[in-house]
Amino acid sequence: MKKFLAILLALCCALPLAACGEAEDGGKTKNNVKGADKTQIEFINFNGGVGSVWLENAAEEFATIHKDDSFAPGKTGVYINISKSMGIDTANMGDASFDIYTAEQFVSPNALAQQGKLYSIDDLVRDTDREGGSLDSIIYETAKGNLQGNDGKYYGLPHYESYGGLSYNYLAFNDIDGNGSGAFFADDSDTAAVPFTSTYSDGEYLFTTSDGVLSKGPDGKANTEDDGLPASLEEFMVLMDYIAQSGKYAPVVLSGKCSNYANYFIAGLWGALAGKEQMTNYYNCTGRIEVVKRTGEGGIAYTTENLFKGIDYIKKPQTEWVEMTEATGYLGNDMAAKFYALSMLEIMQKEGFFSTDTNNPNKTHYDAQMALYAGSDMNYKDAAMLIEASYWYNENKEGGCFNKLKVANGKTEVDIDVRVFSLPSSYYYDPSATGHDTAFVDISMCYLFVNKNLEKSPEKEKAVLEFLKFLYSTEQLQAFTATTGMPRALSYDLTAEQKSQVGNFYRRMWEVRNWHDGSNVVYWSGSTSAFRQAKDALKLNLFGDPLRTTDGSSNSYEYVKALGASTSFDRTAITKVAWDGLYKAA
Repeated sequence: MKKFLAILLALCCALPLAACGEAEDGGKTKNNVKGADKTQIEFINFNGGVGSVWLENAAEEFATIHKDDSFAPGKTGVYINISKSMGIDTANMGDASFDIYTAEQFVSPNALAQQGKLYSIDDLVRDTDREGGSLDSIIYETAKGNLQGNDGKYYGLPHYESYGGLSYNYLAFNDIDGNGSGAFFADDSDTAAVPFTSTYSDGEYLFTTSDGVLSKGPDGKANTEDDGLPASLEEFMVLMDYIAQSGKYAPVVLSGKCSNYANYFIAGLWGALAGKEQMTNYYNCTGRIEVVKRTGEGGIAYTTENLFKGIDYIKKPQTEWVEMTEATGYLGNDMAAKFYALSMLEIMQKEGFFSTDTNNPNKTHYDAQMALYAGSDMNYKDAAMLIEASYWYNENKEGGCFNKLKVANGKTEVDIDVRVFSLPSSYYYDPSATGHDTAFVDISMCYLFVNKNLEKSPEKEKAVLEFLKFLYSTEQLQAFTATTGMPRALSYDLTAEQKSQVGNFYRRMWEVRNWHDGSNVVYWSGSTSAFRQAKDALKLNLFGDPLRTTDGSSNSYEYVKALGASTSFDRTAITKVAWDGLYKAA
């Protein structure tokens, strides 16, 4: 009951709030119209994140292509009836009239398949006659587990993915003080860089604009998208200190009304610090992970050192590497990366790195988003970075916020430059560190699936399957991303024109994600029996159990503020007894 109430209370920040202005609509409908002589497909679409414009466009194109085709005796043409909802009911699918669903966060195709609620799309996914190869051959291996039933058949397809963390104002980073100073870390060879000494680290750091000689960033490689960004948490603190002392921008903004979005930051930073291999091991409950050591009484084993210089209210924990097994899956919630992520949130709170707008409970997620790119132009406190999920830009656009910006000061989307912030990959500054590629944690966990009731409707079964083939053709995968900016967990490319369509923000996100063809994305998925039995306890997203306290709170911003990071770490742990009841469940 506590878990249900916590989710219910937090839903106000999972659903879109009042839009900024006139929203952007899909194209005009000409052929996707209802008709008594048409085969009718019922599609219920989760309307958050990427909205429904992509689907309206696809439905119109499909209906146009098949306007003279018959999918059932006595029928000509097809109509896709699109229902839009922020709450997708999968509990009563047997009584529902919907054929196709998209849903996020609270739904697992694997679980629904085991409950006998889904139509098998295995033949469609494994069809080798599909142009470009079977869908099975291009779905990322690490995403497949949750799309399949325990019988190995496909019951779901990837919808969209998005990542928790930070976005930053690139223009602000090139003029952080209003006098042309940059906020990018410079390489030691940059003789024109500005030196800075912080209370949070020893030594001197160099800052420059994007035109300077930039540091190699979290991935440890030159000439990549993360150049100039902090490679470690220690440098991240130095950056926030530098921005704060520059005086023009608050280092970070978070919606006051949706402060539970801090969970996005924790999830993203946890994954970035741990890296793809550890996070894959976490979901599969197998392989090595770094955890915080426990005392004989079960408490955190600390060293005598402060976590960081100048931070005397959090001690550095002792850590060790352990081999995960099905029986010790609970250790995943004791990962060192989680401890450091929670600690960074507490540090940001106590050191005054959040915008004053974050403490205003009336400031919506739209307000926080506009504070990043519009700031004082629209009466917000200027902020250099934003805590959000990467779907925010599309949400902001569909909500009409860019139109509001144009009305206010004549600026358009072309006049702003916001980008995904590649989060630090290590705890402490080490000039000899090689870094690792940013691991993006998919926090949307969004899927498409088909109601098992379709088996009782042979007159429209063919139409539904043809529409799914169409939606997941190479052309429509590209069109989906070109329209929404969001990727799907399949291997496909975008043309130069399509990359220009998605805008600067998503184009750059696409480039970072596809540096290794999406292999740096961590999906809520696994191939082990432990994952299948205990997946809900492992789910790392806005309402996931790994960030839920024992009293049911799922708002990390609030409980870290009240309890501190160390106590929060303890109160979000999973006990061995609780884990035994999960992974051994029938």
